[in-house]
Amino acid sequence: MAEETPLDKLPVLSLTGLYREQLCLKLEATKLFHGFSRGELEVLLDHVRARLVPKGSMLYVEGNIGSYLCVIVSGRVSITKKTTGDEIKKISTVREGATLGEMSLVDNFPHSATAETLSECEVLYLNRERLIGMSGDFPQLTNHLLWSLASQISARLRQTSGLLVDYL
Repeated sequence: MAEETPLDKLPVLSLTGLYREQLCLKLEATKLFHGFSRGELEVLLDHVRARLVPKGSMLYVEGNIGSYLCVIVSGRVSITKKTTGDEIKKISTVREGATLGEMSLVDNFPHSATAETLSECEVLYLNRERLIGMSGDFPQLTNHLLWSLASQISARLRQTSGLLVDYL
């Protein structure tokens, strides 16, 4: 049975025609999908889902389990994290082209932060089950995606380590 996400209940955006072409162009401009061929992006769009997410919606809640990757096509999302004293701290605001949920997609652990939409957002998402299904039918594409995810996670870890060293 497919894992359900909070996004599954929201209005569906059809990935056809001119919108599909625009999505390919937007994905080509992201860090995660830079260097992917148009054919790879077309196949990827056959496996992702697209939703229109209202302002104030939670894409992820820190501590909840949900193994899916989100790509912000349009809009803004606030990323927050609880401190050990349960104070909520804003980590960042992300915009069009940002990806979220990479770690939970890969490791299937609870989300490490909360992501709340600050405006209406168009979001593409890929859950772990569809990624695994894609790996059987399109192993080279899945390999390319996983290497790109690993590179992005590594870059974020290096950035975090650089910031953390000032507090040690």
